[in-house]
Amino acid sequence: PLPPPPPPLPPPPLPPPPPAAALRVELTRIEAQVPDLKGRPLPAETRQRLEWGTAADEAAVQRWSLDRWQMDHLAGSPLAEALDGTNRSAAAVLRRCAVDERRTEPCWRTRLLKFNATMLPWHTLLDALGVTPAKHIDLLVLTLHDPSVEVMLRTLLSMRDGPRPSLLYFRHSYLGPKSSAILRETLRQQGYEVSAHSEVSAWGENSIAWRVDRCGGGEGMGTPMWWRAGGGAMNRS
Repeated sequence: PLPPPPPPLPPPPLPPPPPAAALRVELTRIEAQVPDLKGRPLPAETRQRLEWGTAADEAAVQRWSLDRWQMDHLAGSPLAEALDGTNRSAAAVLRRCAVDERRTEPCWRTRLLKFNATMLPWHTLLDALGVTPAKHIDLLVLTLHDPSVEVMLRTLLSMRDGPRPSLLYFRHSYLGPKSSAILRETLRQQGYEVSAHSEVSAWGENSIAWRVDRCGGGEGMGTPMWWRAGGGAMNRS
């Protein structure tokens, strides 16, 4: 009998997909208008709060700019301290306004500005920073108040031989509970543990995830100290 025919050759491998190109996007940010600072820079804490409000969704930035808790207390308290050195009367007005429950708008002026930003693919950015799979990233902070944070995290963690930061600090509470739960489960599948709820700092709306193999999985990690000190009971009531 004739020998059986040889098995067919496997199909040639598909070519790798072309690398993603840089993308120009329009973002909206909050700019402070505080002439009483007399040219002095904004306090770092105030500037950080405004940066967290940056997003592609202008409506989200508008809501952030009108949030009295964010603007008058978290961003406004450091601003009042800075005004003590340039205009004490303006600082006193800001402090009185911040505790006035009848107010309907934040106590200091801001405006929304649009700007174009270049969004780089992860591999391009990591190459530019000299990050290789052999190098660790200790901390990755995503300073966006935008649903694209979820896409950024998913894309980074799906990279073949991509970096796995020890700590991820990001915001996702505005994506909704279902989307947040899916993102938390994705992070756990990638070897991360996630804070028990969205509030992990005194700022009150950011999330933290940590690699269990580097940081452990101790109880209470990712929970703010004020929550353990009784703040949780106060908030729940």
